[in-house]
Amino acid sequence: MMTAHPATEIVDRQKMLILLLVGVIFIFSLTAVLNRIELVRMRSDLWARWYATRQWLDTGRSLYDEQNGVEAAALVPVPPSPLEAGYYYPAYFLIITLPLAIIPFQAAHFVWTATGLFLLFSAIAIAHRTFGWPSDANQLTVFVILSAISLPVFQHAIWSQFDTIAPFCLAVSFALVKKKQPFWAGVALAGLALKPQDALPLLIILPVAAWFHRSARPLIAGLATALLALLASAFLLQPDWISGFLTALQAYAPLGDIARPGYSFLGGTLGPAAALLLFALAIRVFWPHRTVDLLSPEFRLIVCIALGIWWWSFESIVMIHLVAIPVVLILFFSALQELTPEYVRPLSWLVAGWYALGWAVFVLALTLLPPGWQINLAEFVHKSVFPLALTIISIHILSLKKTANHV
Repeated sequence: MMTAHPATEIVDRQKMLILLLVGVIFIFSLTAVLNRIELVRMRSDLWARWYATRQWLDTGRSLYDEQNGVEAAALVPVPPSPLEAGYYYPAYFLIITLPLAIIPFQAAHFVWTATGLFLLFSAIAIAHRTFGWPSDANQLTVFVILSAISLPVFQHAIWSQFDTIAPFCLAVSFALVKKKQPFWAGVALAGLALKPQDALPLLIILPVAAWFHRSARPLIAGLATALLALLASAFLLQPDWISGFLTALQAYAPLGDIARPGYSFLGGTLGPAAALLLFALAIRVFWPHRTVDLLSPEFRLIVCIALGIWWWSFESIVMIHLVAIPVVLILFFSALQELTPEYVRPLSWLVAGWYALGWAVFVLALTLLPPGWQINLAEFVHKSVFPLALTIISIHILSLKKTANHV
């Protein structure tokens, strides 16, 4: 393997420092702009969770008390439905909202919005360092810029959401596996349980894969330990949280009517059938690779397939769960770099075009079509096109490999 010239390494290091500085400026600038707009702050996802947690602190009121939603909604300049202002997370989510509820809401909004963006860019940096893609500073700069200005990232920041926890925990988990610390990799993986709808299959696939490798089995123990600690904290903080949580979810059900899976464009019959077909193909391709190493390119593609099918089938209202796309792309392209390097360049251009298409349809629909179409078309590009393409291409690449290549 060729080593980089020392002068090239110095230049790359300087570029990385500049990229870091620009990233910090971007995070704090975007956060400051959003934080100054009262309606953005008060309609954010954080507001209702902060309010319920603050009431829990000040009065001992249950996180899931309907009165929290009524009061929180009434304080918003353009009040949403009280259903939108409830606490729809397990009680162990207090590990996130409790520190924020101690400080005034405007400060909490700034802190969490900036933290959410920081978690995403940290996840990109960790995954890049773990798997070596993009391969140089220039490519990494372009990739980070495209990721930063993508619609899911802006949506996530505007709503001050919590979905960047998942890619961060996934990236940290892989990094710890590479450092041969599987127990702590399992602990990090448990972070996916904070908002499980983002990457639920990985809470199953990674421990199952770890079971086939004695050296990786501590990951299972780490994951189980961390999950038990989360559950214990929930019962300690609010002993009756399960009944309250389930009741809150039932009350939230009417909002599910506007949620759409990625396959919704195919209709109510063909869409689920297509998802089941993809799942069957994925199982057929996965089975010969079930014993591959967790850091192998084959396993990275298995992760891509699992998330692709999940995102395509999962009913969601917006695109915020897709903030994990940059980390998934690093898994995908680093695998291609090892298995089919001839695919990397054309697919890189395809992904760049996809990023551009997301904004193009949004802007064109915003200027030429009735209100709402900009979101519908942008969601089609992100929720329908990307997961389906990721799944099909990953299955194709994985099907090219023979069992003899597996670890």
